[in-house]
Amino acid sequence: MSPIGQRTLIEVETASRPLVGYSEALRAGFCTGLHSHPRAQILHVVSGLMRVKVGEITYFVLPSTALFLPKDIGHDISFESASTLNTLFLRRSATERLASTPKVITVTPLLKELIAAASAEPLDWDESGRGHYIAELALDEIGKSTELNFVIRLPTDRRAAKVSRSLLESPSEENDIEYWAEVASVSSRTLTRIFQRETGISFIQWRQQLRLIKALESLANGASPKEAAAIGCYESSSAFGVSFKRTFGVTPGEARSSFAITTTRGLSEAPGEDDAEEESLFKSVR
Repeated sequence: MSPIGQRTLIEVETASRPLVGYSEALRAGFCTGLHSHPRAQILHVVSGLMRVKVGEITYFVLPSTALFLPKDIGHDISFESASTLNTLFLRRSATERLASTPKVITVTPLLKELIAAASAEPLDWDESGRGHYIAELALDEIGKSTELNFVIRLPTDRRAAKVSRSLLESPSEENDIEYWAEVASVSSRTLTRIFQRETGISFIQWRQQLRLIKALESLANGASPKEAAAIGCYESSSAFGVSFKRTFGVTPGEARSSFAITTTRGLSEAPGEDDAEEESLFKSVR
């Protein structure tokens, strides 16, 4: 049973209303294991970083985003830090205006509150009352949200998969495409074609995306923006900041703050020198 919403998954998955909420507090390092649900979901993490693996694709969800998952899709969720997961379960009638494939979407402050509010409503909320308006407004906000590329797609071709596995373990590896082509026992041209076909982007773009996501994960684990820049293989913190904001829509400092990092004493960390420099840098970007 959800310790927050005081309802079970079976109850929300069989509720008669088109949209119902479910809220649960989860510990750091928690993993759900591979599973699926008979209803579509909107997954929103209140703080920290959530990873959702669907087949060969891993989606990364920040507090400023949410993941839409259609029904019956197998997925595995893991959490970097302790957090609260707020979920909307949607009947088919509520998903007709939404997508048919998984996607990470932006979460406005209004949508964040609507997702949380839905969990406080009864499962059989009044169809002409508050629950109805929460559901309709939430669906409208979801429908207007922007899709974000917070995803790493792993190639399934065994040759490219060998390369991607090595880079997942050591994303800072600087060897060029010719070196990785030798590892894969193909020509550099063939390796490039495989990555483009199976991931939708070039090998260089895929490696850069992986590095940015590794930098994002380091921020979730308490790294400073300067440390994250090094993990992302950026020599310049300013170049890292610009690339990070272009990709994730927030600055490294803003992402770090949203993760609610705490010290061993349980007190929130004060903004560091890196954060102050970053705020100055991005005044013009905003």
